[in-house]
Amino acid sequence: MSSTLEMNGGTGTTQINLPGGPKNGSWKGAFLAGLPHMLMGFFFVTLTMMGPNALLPSGQNLTDIVGITLAVIFMILLGVVLFFARRMGWPPWAASWYLYAGILVMLPVMWFLQRMDESNPLRYVMLVLPVTLAVVLYMVARRDRLKEVLIAIPIMTLLWGVLLEFFSPEVYVLLYLWGWTLTAVVAVVIVRLNNWRLGVWLFLALSLLVGLSCAYAYVYLNNIPLEHAPDKSSLEVLKYLIPQLLTFSILVLGPLLLWTLWELGQRSDPMGVPGFQLIFWGLLIVMICIVGAVFLRDSSNYVLVYRFRDAGLSWCITGAALGMLTALSGSLVLGTAAVINKAISSRLVTVLLVAVPLLLPLVFSIYYNLYGMASWLLMPLRDFPIGIGIVIVMLWVLLTAWLVTRRYRNVEISNP
Repeated sequence: MSSTLEMNGGTGTTQINLPGGPKNGSWKGAFLAGLPHMLMGFFFVTLTMMGPNALLPSGQNLTDIVGITLAVIFMILLGVVLFFARRMGWPPWAASWYLYAGILVMLPVMWFLQRMDESNPLRYVMLVLPVTLAVVLYMVARRDRLKEVLIAIPIMTLLWGVLLEFFSPEVYVLLYLWGWTLTAVVAVVIVRLNNWRLGVWLFLALSLLVGLSCAYAYVYLNNIPLEHAPDKSSLEVLKYLIPQLLTFSILVLGPLLLWTLWELGQRSDPMGVPGFQLIFWGLLIVMICIVGAVFLRDSSNYVLVYRFRDAGLSWCITGAALGMLTALSGSLVLGTAAVINKAISSRLVTVLLVAVPLLLPLVFSIYYNLYGMASWLLMPLRDFPIGIGIVIVMLWVLLTAWLVTRRYRNVEISNP
């Protein structure tokens, strides 16, 4: 076991591993880290149990009043908690509240966009949201990797709600209680043990448990008419589980992997840093092009977008290819520099570190192939076996988690 001593300097924080294990956080901080998730679960469960045809029939007006009242109470509590967190220097447990503060800031913007015109401009928000979220988590991971994990946890639980449709109220209540209780427990454990490496594995386990329950319920417990319902099979459950699981895994693993590569580049001067920069910008271009292509493909109902869809898809394919070539060049430079400078004692680990990011576009191709959307990507995967694709995606997630949580040296330079 080893712990981490942080020494603040002008250019960042140097972490030095010390014997004796990490110093545990307080129970008070752990409770505050889990509290907002329990409150969110209480909010969803309460609204689900009320209203017409629900468990506690009470009428739509009363349901609206209760919902608004609970939301106002939560907003006041959120303001109080963040006020004291600021006075305490933004302790790690405060990261559990950041996402909810961001949602409150976004609500007026989304309300305004939704009423601008009849073409539902919220779709344009969804175009920039993934890239913005990736950048935010990347910047947070630069300063505090524990906070990055804590911020990603509620994002994962909220987005699994995409599958929560066409259920009876009883199923909704069980899923909400299960998902948000697990989310709170994981946040409590991470802050109490003060261990971001353990937090990465707990995040993946949480995403798997919550996702599997939602996917199973969507396939086997839905109220969808038979002609539109998914086939009731284990493969169908996996088809709804794996794409979401990959997306949420990248929320945590992507920023941590990039910072691990940055550290490798710092140890591999003078070629290492330029190599990392090529990987970073290449993968960012690939991600933007993939998100843009998905948006264009799904926006055929919008006349302005539809008019330029084919040309836009062509540009996205070209951009993704150029981004991939850029990242490949960077990986060759960084890998060569790391081997020459013996930045990591194991050459196998060095090769894996520079190769794993390059597999990300392939993994995304398999991801979209599950929904028959891979024809515009870099590889023709229309007939790629889904079973093999699922295995590749899971191996990538596990291998990346192992790489980013592995200790490479006794001294870790964690910030630029």
